[in-house]
This record gives sequence, structure tokens and C-alpha cells, in this order.
Amino acid sequence: NYTWTVTGGTITGGQNTAGATIQWGSAGTGTIKVEYSETASSTPEESQVTNITVNDKPSIAALIAPGGVCDNTSLTLTPPVVTSIPSATSQGWILNGTGFTSGNTVSYSQNGQNLWYEATNACGTTLTASVNIKVYPTPVAGSVSAITLCDNTPQGVITPAGGSNVTYYTWTGGATAGLADYAGTDRTTIPGFTASLGGVTSQITASVSLIPYYVDGSTTCSGSTMNFDITVNPLPSPTLSGLATAAKGQGNVLYTTESGMSNYTWSITGGNITSGGGTNNTATVTWGAGTSGTISVTYSSPAPANCSAANPTEKTVTLADQGVAGITGTTTVCPTPGNRYTYTTQDNKFDYDWTVTGGTITSGGNGYNTVTVEWSSSTPGSVVVSYRHENNPGLPLVDATQNITKQTVTSIATQPQGSTVCYNNTVNLSVTALSEGTPTYAWEKDGTPVGTNSNSYIAI
Repeated sequence: NYTWTVTGGTITGGQNTAGATIQWGSAGTGTIKVEYSETASSTPEESQVTNITVNDKPSIAALIAPGGVCDNTSLTLTPPVVTSIPSATSQGWILNGTGFTSGNTVSYSQNGQNLWYEATNACGTTLTASVNIKVYPTPVAGSVSAITLCDNTPQGVITPAGGSNVTYYTWTGGATAGLADYAGTDRTTIPGFTASLGGVTSQITASVSLIPYYVDGSTTCSGSTMNFDITVNPLPSPTLSGLATAAKGQGNVLYTTESGMSNYTWSITGGNITSGGGTNNTATVTWGAGTSGTISVTYSSPAPANCSAANPTEKTVTLADQGVAGITGTTTVCPTPGNRYTYTTQDNKFDYDWTVTGGTITSGGNGYNTVTVEWSSSTPGSVVVSYRHENNPGLPLVDATQNITKQTVTSIATQPQGSTVCYNNTVNLSVTALSEGTPTYAWEKDGTPVGTNSNSYIAI
């Protein structure tokens, strides 16, 4: 007469016998006890309650699909929480049926494969439901052929040919040719621009680096750089040699420009071209009886550049009168180191002599029709030039003076003062600027712009 009593499980056999078979339930605790008597009429005896610890296979928290990664980059995974009594003997990732280690490299061909997590203990093995991985493609830049332009001429929109999986492009390296660098996120074509030598007088070739990007949500993948060249040729600047002072009615006066060019065009007022001109690089002139005349020439550079001069080069010829000198250039300047200003007087003259007060000549000057000046102080300055119209020491010098006004340079009278503060507190920084006008402010922290256009900034 045996009676078995169980909690946390089910008696599957042996009730009313000296041995019972128990199917234990979920992990946790259970109990078992038994009553028995020698005869049906005798008083039953009851055993002590025996506590049973019930173990189970590991329990694994639900997987969360990992964020997408770029082609041929590492896939870093955060393992889920595993609960196991007894302790798990092994656990790890399974990708597409094969063991996978977090941090291993994945490729675009594995996009969409199934990912599981598995854990094993003495009671068995648990495998999570699968999630899919996302691997984004590597963008491939389209091609751009080499471009040849003339200085100060427009270039239309550039559309890279071909390419794949490109959300946007960035590019660098074209600034010297007039194409500004771009680091935005919304260009699949290169906008039109105006070619520029930036003041350089010889041919330049800029190598542009075009980088493709693919974007999906918060993931951005970059592809290999595609390079192409932009060549900018200078516009020809015809020179015109010949008398700048002539007698009224003088004939057989020869004027010459560069040879080997194309599309020569000559023009004259106050006289007549008696030979040459047209498609020649020389023109012979007879001047009239007026007080002055002009002669001009323009042409195109030879192939492959085929660039035309921006404007004809014109020579004004004085007939009997010597004319008046003049200076062009900025008259109100900032006397800051590195700021340089160019002043120009008539070209194709002789014995140029420049005098600068309140500044330093950095280029040009004596012997040239231009001078570049770096103004050095806030005291007034001036530029004076003198020259002769012809290479004839017997002709009088003509001169011109240009007075210069110098603006006061902005300076910082009171610098920001550092301080020591507790972590996560703020510190107020400010400056006091001295300037004739209203200054602008730009704050930087470790080389990165911060703050606003204000003389104060609150740092954290």
C-alpha cells in the first residue's frame, strides 16, 4: 500500500508500488514523498518530503537583428543573454548553418543569410529563432573622361558614365582648375563650373578624386576613388611692340605681336595699315595728322588649346603729345601680414620706376608696369610710378601718384581665460575685440568650429 505524492512533476508509473517513475516539469524545484502500510488495516507511515532541483536546457533571449554593414567589413555581434542551470558547456553564433565568430568579415554575397545563437548544457541544446543579416554593396564610381578647358570658360554638368550602387559622390582636387571640392551628400553629378587658373599664367592640370558612396539608413559605404584630370590652358595675352610715340603723318611704322598663332585680327584708329595685318603677326602703319591713334591685335593660341584672348591688346600711340600716366589698384587696404595688393600702370612703356611708402614691394616694381605691395602699418601710404613712352632717354618721364588709406586691423584686447571646473560643468569664455567696424567671431575647440558669431561661448 504505497502512495506517492509529487509537486513540480507528474507520476508516470509505479504508483502503489515501492518505486515510482516521475516526469519532472519545467526548471525549478519540486518535492516527493511516499506513504505506505504493511496491511490495508495498519496505520500508514509517511516519509519525509524530499526536495528535488529540476534543471533544463539553456534559455536564450530573443535575437535582435544586427545593424547593416558594408561589403568586406567586420560584423560585430552582441550575444544574447543565456540562462542555464546547469552552466552551458558551449554557446556561439551560427551563420547560414556554419559557426561564426563576432568580428569576422562578411561580404555582400552573404546579404540576407540567417543568423542563430546556440547554447548547450547537460540537459540539451537550445537554438534561437533566426534573424537576417544585412550586408550593403560596395558602390562603384562611374567614369569621367579627361577635360581640357580655356581659362575663364564654362564647363557644363559632368555626369559620370556607368557606375553602380551610388547614392552620392564627393570630390576633391579640382579647386586649382575652378572646380570647388564637395563633401555633401546629395550629388550624383558634378555641377557646371567656370574654369580658372587662379592667377597662374601657365597651363595647369588638376587631378580630381571622385569618391562614390552608398547609403542605407544610418549606414554609409564608400567605394574606390575614380580619378580624372581637368587641364586648363591660359588665354593668350597678345603683346604689341612698336612705337608708342610717333610723329604726325609718320609712315612705315612696324607693329609686331607673337608669331605662330591663329585667327589674327588687327584694328586701327587714327591711321591706316598699309601692309601686313589680316592673318599676319605684323602690321605696317602710316599715322594720320591727329594727336593720337590706337592699334590693337587679338588672336587664338594654336591647337590643341585653341584659346582666344579675352580682349584685344591695344596700344595707344601718341602723336606729338606724351600723354599722362595713371595708376589703378585698391586705394583702401587692410595692413595685415599676407594681404597683398597689385597696382598697375600703362603697359609697353620704358624705364618703369616705382616708389612705395608705408609698405613693402613683394613683386613687380622697377622695370614692370605692375607692383605688388604688402602694407605694413596703419600710417598713410602712397604708390608713385614714372616711365617713358618710348625707349628713348631723351623723352621726358611721366609720373603718377596714388595715395593709400589703411584700415585699422581687428585685434583681441582681452583673451579668453581658462579655468578648472568639475566634470560635466560649464565654463564661460569671452573675448574683447578692437575694430573700426563690427567684428565677426569664430570659436574653435580642438580645431573644430563651435559656438556662434558672438564674443562669448559656454563650453561643457
